[in-house]
Parts: sequence; C-alpha cells; structure tokens
Amino acid sequence: MTYDDGSAPELRGPIAYMARNGVAANLLMFFIVAAGLVALPGLVQEVLPTLSLGAVEVTVAYPGATPDEVEESIVVKIEEQLAALEGVDEVTALASEGLASVTAELKEGVDPGRALNDIEAAVGRIQSFPAGAERHEIRERSRLQSVIRLVLYGNA
Repeated sequence: MTYDDGSAPELRGPIAYMARNGVAANLLMFFIVAAGLVALPGLVQEVLPTLSLGAVEVTVAYPGATPDEVEESIVVKIEEQLAALEGVDEVTALASEGLASVTAELKEGVDPGRALNDIEAAVGRIQSFPAGAERHEIRERSRLQSVIRLVLYGNA
C-alpha cells in the first residue's frame, strides 16, 4: 500500500518491529529455544496418562447374598461412614446379587490420595460386616487417556 505521494505508511506493532530488526527476532527465538531446553528435563512423559475422576470406589463381595441382604448388611454401613467424611461430596451405591459397590465423589480440590486413606480408615472401622462377606477393596477411580488414535482405511 502506498500513499498518493508514493511513500509507504509507517507500520507499527511487534511484528513490524521484528521485521525491521532481524537481530531482535533472532534473540527472541534464541531465548525461547533456551527456555524450552531448560524446561525439557522437568517434562513428564507418559505412554498412557491417567486421568483422575475425583472418586473413590469401595467394593465388597458377599457370595450368595440377595441384593436386599447386601444393601442392609453392607451398603448402608459403608454409606454412613463415607457420608461423615469431610472431603466427600456425594455417595452413590449399587447393591447387586453378591456384590456391594459404593462410590464416593470427592469435593473439588480434595487430594485423592489423602481421601483414599481416609476412606480406607473409615471402612476399616466397620466391624459388623456379615461373616460371609469378603475383604473390601478400595481404589481411586481413574481412566487411562489415549494419546493417539490411528484409523486405517482401504481395501484389504
């Protein structure tokens, strides 16, 4: 673009400055590359990253029991213990034939490792599980996040 008198307009801004000053652009690029190299050792590399879902699941097997028996003798007791914990936001349960599953959703910002220990201690305090019930299992609910998906298509 030119004016009627043949002169070019004065361009302003960071891109115009870098276009006029090659040394400044090269220095900026050098600092960006150097900062990347300094940060490189601290980068976490995972093949399949684990995504925490902010929930802890407690399962107890009770072979041969009906869903009503599982609910009365296991689920209600676990729900009472988990609802009293400070970092628990919501408790949901599923009682099926021979299996109790109780999920405690954690409040935002609660450390999952600490919550897992608190839940383990709370469930461990329950002494009145039925004799036929197996040992409880407690685990943090998480999901493996896929890094890449590759789809191939063709005549085979």
